[in-house]
Amino acid sequence: MYLYFIQAGENGPIKIGVTDNIEKRLVTLQTGNYEKLKVIFTFETEEPEESRKWERIFHRQFRHQRLNGEWFRPDKYLLENIEQLKKGTLSAWAGFIGFDVWIKISDAYQAITLVAKEYREKGNIDSLKYIIAELEELIEDIKSGRN
Repeated sequence: MYLYFIQAGENGPIKIGVTDNIEKRLVTLQTGNYEKLKVIFTFETEEPEESRKWERIFHRQFRHQRLNGEWFRPDKYLLENIEQLKKGTLSAWAGFIGFDVWIKISDAYQAITLVAKEYREKGNIDSLKYIIAELEELIEDIKSGRN
């Protein structure tokens, strides 16, 4: 079974799904899509449930970018995660810290990014500096083993 990321066009939405035959799935999806579809990443798992688990994780992680069904807006964060998957760094890291923790970190990252953008737009630089200082202190605590 495969987890796949298929993109419509050059900068179009990305479908995150699972299949047992990636070529057949691409042909089926292409039939109903006017944009040229391309597979941007796949990975195979030994057990079908493993692919479905990853699919659920990615659907939840990128739920804020969901356009419709399994199609997602190709924002910077989604594209960065796909690049990490291609390099083999994301899956190893997520497996190391645990899926639940990985999801919480991803959710926190998205929330902090939204708040930071809002503060920047309002010109609230002091609040941004405070958030950065808190995060830097937390990182140092984690590095030194203090929780």
